[in-house]
Amino acid sequence: MTAGQAIERIRAKANGRAREITAVYVTNESRRLYRALPRGVLVTADPGVSIQDLVADAEYAVSRVRTFDDQEEAARLLQRLDVTELPVLDRDNRLVGALTVDDAMDVLREEVTDDIFDKVGLLDLSRRESDRSDRLISGGFWHTFKVRIPFLLITLAGGIAAGVVIGPFEEVL
Repeated sequence: MTAGQAIERIRAKANGRAREITAVYVTNESRRLYRALPRGVLVTADPGVSIQDLVADAEYAVSRVRTFDDQEEAARLLQRLDVTELPVLDRDNRLVGALTVDDAMDVLREEVTDDIFDKVGLLDLSRRESDRSDRLISGGFWHTFKVRIPFLLITLAGGIAAGVVIGPFEEVL
């Protein structure tokens, strides 16, 4: 493919998101990532030059993240490398998308919020209560019995104590 053909293809598939494109990822027929070509290099290239020649002229190091990488670590890598996007590859090294700065900011904001809630004890409490409720609903008979029996015994003892206290005043009541 030539630079001109690549630009035409990008125009056809951009769907109004042309400002978001910062790099063009060069792949083979099976979508395996070969190189990343900066947008400026593609736009300023002679329309007749092949993409193969453009990526051969200069070494463009491609840092990448995998679909199975931790999202916070991927966002931190984007921040550490000081780039606006990173390609996302699956287990077979096929390009599946790109992690942008906007995505990374959302992830980091969510992680920081979770960390703050965890430090003040809010997040852990809600998780524990949620886990207990799930186990009561989906757990077996014996698990439910073990969890409920202390509650039932305490309630029975409270009822007997209330009866003992109210007993002497029964005539008045």
